[in-house]
Amino acid sequence: MSTQDYFEGLPAELVLLLSKWLSIPSLGALVLTCRRQHNIVQPELDARITPEIASSALRRAVTESKPHLVLKFLSPPHSVNPGNDTWYFSETPLHLATLSENVEIAWMLLDAGANPSIQWGQDDEQPLEIAFRKRNLELMTLLLDHGAKIGSVLHSACALGHIDMIKLLLDRGADLEARDARGTPLTFAVASRKLDAVRYLLARGADATTTMQLFNPEGRYPPPHRANLVYSAMGLRHPSGHHEKPAEESAWEVGGLPMDCETKELMAMLLKHGASKDGAMQTVLVNLPELAAEARYTEQELLDTITAMIAEAEAAN
Repeated sequence: MSTQDYFEGLPAELVLLLSKWLSIPSLGALVLTCRRQHNIVQPELDARITPEIASSALRRAVTESKPHLVLKFLSPPHSVNPGNDTWYFSETPLHLATLSENVEIAWMLLDAGANPSIQWGQDDEQPLEIAFRKRNLELMTLLLDHGAKIGSVLHSACALGHIDMIKLLLDRGADLEARDARGTPLTFAVASRKLDAVRYLLARGADATTTMQLFNPEGRYPPPHRANLVYSAMGLRHPSGHHEKPAEESAWEVGGLPMDCETKELMAMLLKHGASKDGAMQTVLVNLPELAAEARYTEQELLDTITAMIAEAEAAN
């Protein structure tokens, strides 16, 4: 006789009596033996699952990617609230679903009221930031559809040059001129030398006349601390020895222009959209001795080289 046959033959009254002495996992196993036991024991099992147990079970179901169980704990009689902001030190169910890139479960949680902008962890990471880190456009779209706050994700997308994500975020209402401590999305694209992103942002109307923070002005680095985008695009070596470009890409050679095709195109785009060559030159002049020393140029050589760079970029337009 199989185990299923054995349980099929037990009177319902005896099954219910025995169930009171079983743990919740054992009850769950008994429910799964056959349809008859499921019908008898399921009400007892549901009555034993407290809200705390249901919340824990929901997290486990999300972690194990079991959408049928997720739906069970989101539905009556359990009706776990996935929008609860008091999950404390653990990832919320929505964070877990996003980490595992499970779009189906993420949709269930959001549809049941999960907060799309809920924060977790030391860095207050939101699900949209995780979806961006995973490069999952479908999850990003789902979260934005449910009202996720964009925050700094647009700046990050511009720094990495992900056009599809930049387009999605702007189409969903991201502020093209949103500023953080460093600058706008365009300044991030320029500093990272992502030409396609710069081109796209300018086409969407980004302000090329803005300035950007170069380094912390509170004594850690020497000036310049702020400059316009033409200055940033030139990729000059900073007096601190810290550079916008890797050192091997920004080495200066006396007697030749330190400008590759990428630098010329970047400068040309910015100048065409209103970035000021005079503003860039003003930054150079104020900091000329330090910049020349770092570049291993005389001051006049540096001025002549930068003037030629700007003239060549203007000619490209």
